[in-house]
Amino acid sequence: MHRPLHLSPPKHWVLVLLGLLPSCGGGSDVQEQPASAMRPPNVVVILLDTLRPDVLSFYGAKDERAPYLAKLAAEGTVFENAFSTSTWTAPSTASMLTGMYPDRHGVTRGFLAQFREGESVDENALKQMELLAISSDVPTLAERFKQAGYSTFALASNVNIGPEMAFDRGFDEFERHDLQPAKFLTERLMAMRTRIEADEAPSFLYLHFNDVHKPYQQRPRFYRPDEEREETAEYLERYKSELGYLDSFLGRIHQAMGFDDDTLIVVVADHGEEFREHGQLYHEFTLHVELNHIPFLVRAPGLRVKPGRVWENVSLIDVVPTIFDLIGQNAPIGVDGRSLAPFCRSEDKRQGLQSESMTLVQRPLILHRFEDGDHLWGVILENWKLIQSHLGVLLYDLETDPGEHNNLADTHQPLVQQLVAILDEHRGRGSDPQSKRTQVDIDQDLLDRLKAIGYVK
Repeated sequence: MHRPLHLSPPKHWVLVLLGLLPSCGGGSDVQEQPASAMRPPNVVVILLDTLRPDVLSFYGAKDERAPYLAKLAAEGTVFENAFSTSTWTAPSTASMLTGMYPDRHGVTRGFLAQFREGESVDENALKQMELLAISSDVPTLAERFKQAGYSTFALASNVNIGPEMAFDRGFDEFERHDLQPAKFLTERLMAMRTRIEADEAPSFLYLHFNDVHKPYQQRPRFYRPDEEREETAEYLERYKSELGYLDSFLGRIHQAMGFDDDTLIVVVADHGEEFREHGQLYHEFTLHVELNHIPFLVRAPGLRVKPGRVWENVSLIDVVPTIFDLIGQNAPIGVDGRSLAPFCRSEDKRQGLQSESMTLVQRPLILHRFEDGDHLWGVILENWKLIQSHLGVLLYDLETDPGEHNNLADTHQPLVQQLVAILDEHRGRGSDPQSKRTQVDIDQDLLDRLKAIGYVK
């Protein structure tokens, strides 16, 4: 996370690959629009659940585990410093799909938190749980596309991404297949393809893959055995083998769907994964860098997205305005995010964008995690990151300490006060989302699925 010193043939597609995030483009020069601009471009959003960037070669990994994604990165815009709004799937994915922070879209917790909240419970006696859905007065990305005349389709494999929390809102077709691997979702997409391509309207497709989420499998062809490997390193190797497996199917999807240079490909994740960098595994109750730093790339040569790397801080809240800017629609007003289109279309990512760059440099990014009745809050401003809990504050200089191991709070009290004031202002901004509370029946099958991915403890 080093940063600069300044503080009919196949349809044309716009592919937003999320597991890695927002699309980029913008401008109103009609003469430079692709030939397909007379018809709105198709959009595909793919979120790669639990993918941390440092296992990818284009984010510094020494070995290549995802050649398809690496090829996209070489041909597109890579955001070096992209961050999730949470370290939990439901809130962060809802931010990506709404352009808003959790306090505005209303989803502050997922399935796991419902089991942990309050008094301890006997799982054998638990028959229902209460979930918070995306606020009824907050438009989702799919709803915005419907309003723009698009047909909308979705496939997901994470139990949090479903109708219980209103993630299906705005989709003509929505399928969730809990815990199913990339091969299964690819097969379902191929079955759906005929309907997508037969529709005369432009299409929005959302794909949410769960392969690199716990439990990690030893994927043949991608797993590298070593009998001397210690436990944490073994978990990481299995995680990387899942990435290789997933990447192979993303490449097949690209070819089968006929994505070309007019396809906008944006790759993001909802959060990362821990391998004991701060003592824990998976994605526990923290806001450290291994969980909230996410991959984010954009590829669309036909839409004038230029190759290069962007170092300014960006967030999942930027996805919605960026997508609509890029496809020639007015960016939605009233969202928390900003369009990143100018960065995507700039030949020189470090020059010529002075005003846009300074706007992002001066913008604080808010982080939040809620669980067991406790809140973790974080804020990133320039190269500084503060994490606040009931136990106190942690302050890190991300430029000199990208792994977040040296707490500078005691020696930088004025800065701590400044960042805490930003969090106080955010918490006091008066958001009152009309979250829908819904009761979900808990049967043995759902309980087993939740246990398999670590959502029940």
